[in-house]
Amino acid sequence: MYGFESLFSSRYHLGDYKLLSIKENTAYEYFDWPYTRLYGLWFNSPRNIFIVGDGAFIYKQNTFRTINLPTNYFLTRVKGNRLNDIYISSSDAQVYHYNGIDWYEQNFGIFGKYEGMDVKGNTIALVGYNIEGVIVGKAIIAIGKHYQ
Repeated sequence: MYGFESLFSSRYHLGDYKLLSIKENTAYEYFDWPYTRLYGLWFNSPRNIFIVGDGAFIYKQNTFRTINLPTNYFLTRVKGNRLNDIYISSSDAQVYHYNGIDWYEQNFGIFGKYEGMDVKGNTIALVGYNIEGVIVGKAIIAIGKHYQ
């Protein structure tokens, strides 16, 4: 897996923020994280790391680049199949898809706070809870398909 097994960061740690590479039983400092919130990351190699939290970013060629989305409000997860098929979810029920050229919004018709997401092929699954209407806090599961 490109020389490392995983990258991680603590969402609740106060102080220095770093992403670590873990190989076998040893943690190595991978890079400093210049922001406070880190809710999700996805990568297909150590050269292309997509990160969400205080905005959306790609770490490429040892540089953070901002991904410009219509909203950067509490982005919660990022998942992908490959570099031209990536999804970002938010806590205000927005889901964005990257097709290798542009980011665009996908609407699943459910207004909720998405806190979990997985993607496999053209299927996306989101979990979270309802944040509007009569029953606030009711669990929601949204499953959608992406057709090219």
